[in-house]
Amino acid sequence: MIDKKPHLSFLLILMGMVFLSVSCKKNELAGGSEKEGLVLSPDFVSFDGYNENGAVQIRFTNYEDSRLFITKIESDDPAYSFSALSIPDTIPALGSILSDISMDYQLFDGTDTAKVKIYVESPLYADTVTLLVRGPKKVVTRNVSKNSFNEIPIAFSPDEKSILFISNESGKDEVYTMGLRGENRIKLNKSSGSFGAVGYSADGSSIVYYSKLDTTTTIYSYEIQTGNETVVLQYQGYNIPVAVSDDGKKIIYNKLINSQLDIYLLDLDISTSIPIATTDVDEIGVLFEPGDERILYYESIENVNQMYKVRVSGTDRREISDGAGSDIPYAASQDGKKIVFYTDRLNRRDVYLTNWDGNELTQTTENLRYDLPADVNSNIKKVLYMSAINSNYEVFESSYDGTNERRLTEATQLDYPVCYSNSGGYILFYRQDSALQIYVIDVRSLR
Repeated sequence: MIDKKPHLSFLLILMGMVFLSVSCKKNELAGGSEKEGLVLSPDFVSFDGYNENGAVQIRFTNYEDSRLFITKIESDDPAYSFSALSIPDTIPALGSILSDISMDYQLFDGTDTAKVKIYVESPLYADTVTLLVRGPKKVVTRNVSKNSFNEIPIAFSPDEKSILFISNESGKDEVYTMGLRGENRIKLNKSSGSFGAVGYSADGSSIVYYSKLDTTTTIYSYEIQTGNETVVLQYQGYNIPVAVSDDGKKIIYNKLINSQLDIYLLDLDISTSIPIATTDVDEIGVLFEPGDERILYYESIENVNQMYKVRVSGTDRREISDGAGSDIPYAASQDGKKIVFYTDRLNRRDVYLTNWDGNELTQTTENLRYDLPADVNSNIKKVLYMSAINSNYEVFESSYDGTNERRLTEATQLDYPVCYSNSGGYILFYRQDSALQIYVIDVRSLR
């Protein structure tokens, strides 16, 4: 079970040993007779922890009638970097700030076990205090590619232990999986071609991917336990799969016929392709409704896009868009209640939510930036999206209604969010640097 309440543990050694357990919520320390920010000992030291720009900072302040010096700070973890520590020439005034210490976790492995040793001297008692501080839980952003290849993430596994991704490590695009720290890289495809991937089945037992070789498109199902690769569809021309049903028995794919995109459903039980939307305009399939009864797609007419849903039999087509803008759906929540989509309504480029009937509209972003959705997660009631900041794309999340917006990346490169993990504790994105690199953001401490 994930402990969702961040905590710090302090071991204070002063003329004997006093054990203290201090809880931490949102990086605010509390302890000592429930007085927030206080650690009680013969010499009182106050702690005020706060989060700034992705780094954990701890402020040390004298409390009441104590006057202390911080003389040295040590850590055996090279991932910690500290701000400069200055020792005053005179005794600090009551309540004065002793030092601001910035602990940069960008290289920290997130195990939350590193310790920081702080030496404090009291000029009044000439005693030396050694304070061991356990690293607080926080947002950890980790590059899991760490190579010179172009790699694009596709999805987390349902059990949140693996990442499905595409890499050109061999010189061509192929399908891989790896752990959340970049370990156990495994190439899946056994055939030749340029590959793309769709995702995992809901139970995590199989993966759907596809290849393009000359004029032939081949769709595969890969059994994770056995490593068996099975061809489920092979056609001449453009046939790109986009979604797998929850039961793993159906695949939506978009087929290009005479320069027009149509939607087909591949039923693996009967090895049959069923036409879903094949009118005289472009129709692009996106995903299955939770429960696999309906398919979400959008229709494009002269660069105006409108959202629709249709049953897996190809019947009962219904429009979801309200006609107020050009709408493109990107993802649906696990509980079957929300669709997140991009729209240009009101002459803006924003992220909205609606339900599967299209009659419950919620505006998530409302700013002058260019916003593009990536995912919506009903377990945490959050929306994941990309937003343009000073010509850079950064990763953001917010509540459904746009409140509690949090910027999760601050880089000079372009960052493209992909998805949440099922629990919402991890976020997958890739960064455009000298090569496309995969990153995982661990946000479990915020949940």
